[in-house]
Amino acid sequence: MPTKNSKSRGKSDNQRTMMMNVSNIRFTQKSVNDTFSSGAPIKWTIHMLQTKQIEPCEIPLIRVGKLNGHYKSIDNRRLYCFKQSGIKKIPVTVMQELTLEFHYKNQSPNNGTSVQVIHDPKPKTHHQNKVTAHHPTTHHKRTWTVKETIELTKLLQLREIKEIKAKTAANEATKRSSMKHLFLCKVCNRCMEEQDKHYHLEGASHKAALRRVTMKSDTVLAAAVKKRNKKHNFLCDICNICMHKNDKHNHLQGASHKAALRRAAMLSDAAQPAAVKKRKTKNAGKSANDTCSREVCEEIKSISKPKVNTVRKEPRSVIQFPSNDETVSTGKSEEKSFGCSVCVIS
Repeated sequence: MPTKNSKSRGKSDNQRTMMMNVSNIRFTQKSVNDTFSSGAPIKWTIHMLQTKQIEPCEIPLIRVGKLNGHYKSIDNRRLYCFKQSGIKKIPVTVMQELTLEFHYKNQSPNNGTSVQVIHDPKPKTHHQNKVTAHHPTTHHKRTWTVKETIELTKLLQLREIKEIKAKTAANEATKRSSMKHLFLCKVCNRCMEEQDKHYHLEGASHKAALRRVTMKSDTVLAAAVKKRNKKHNFLCDICNICMHKNDKHNHLQGASHKAALRRAAMLSDAAQPAAVKKRKTKNAGKSANDTCSREVCEEIKSISKPKVNTVRKEPRSVIQFPSNDETVSTGKSEEKSFGCSVCVIS
C-alpha cells in the first residue's frame, strides 16, 4: 500500500496500462514479508479488498512483464493480496522492456506459481504513518494510520482462530455422529457401514480371521491352564479330582475322600486271591530272614492229615472262619489242619 509520501507511477513509452486476469499473472520472488514497507499488514489489505471497502483501482497499479510466454509481476505483495481476496481482473502496467529490477527479483523456484509469506518478528513500523486509498476517477481519498491497520489485523486473527476452532468442533461432532452408524469388526479390525455388517460377518475372510483368533486363544488358554495346574493344582488319584493345593488338606480329611478310599480298598481286596491276602496278613511284621523249606512243610502237612476211611466215604464240608486257623469238619468230628505261617501252606 502507498504511504502519504508515495507518488503515482508515471507513464512512459516503455509502459502501457491494460486489464488483465489475476490468475494469468505470476510471481517473481520466492517469498514476501507479511507487511508492506509502510508497516501495514497485508492481511488488512486482503480484508479491505474482500469487504469492498477498497477497490482494486484505488491501489497503485502493479508492474507486469512478459517472460517465456508468462506475465510476471515485480510487485509481489500487492499481487498476493489480489489473489487472496478473490479478485478476477485488475488494471496493470505492462512493461515493454524488462528492467534490471525485474531480472533481479525473478528468482522463483516454481516459475512464479506460488509465493511464501514470511513473518517478520520485529517489523520496522511507524504507527503514525498513514495508508491512503485514492480513487483515480472520483479523486476521493481515504486514510488510515498504521496503528489502526495493525489493531484490525489482530481482531481478524482472533476471528480466524475462533472460526477454526468452531469448524474443528463441528467436524468432530460430525465425525462422532457418523461413527454411530458404523460397525467396527474387532476380529478383522475394520470399520464399515451398518448395512454391510451382515455380508462381512458371513464372508470367508471374517470366518478365516475368526478361526485364527480362536485357535490362538485356545492355545494360549491351554498353555496358561497347564502352567497353572502344574504350579498350583493337586490331583487326587482316588477321587480323580483336580483342585488347588490350598484345598488338599481339607479334601483328604473330608468324608467323600475317605469313602472313596474305603471303596478302593474293598475293590483291591476282592481282586486279590485268598492265599495272597493270608500271606499279607501273616507276614506282616516279619523280617526277610523268616524263611522255611517247602519240603519240610509238605512233610509236616502229610503227617498231620487225618486218616480217611477208604471203605465208607462220607461227604465233608470245609468251613472257613475269619480267624487265621482253618477248621476242617468231617462228619461229626472236627480237626485243625496244619498251616505254615511263612509260605502259607494248608
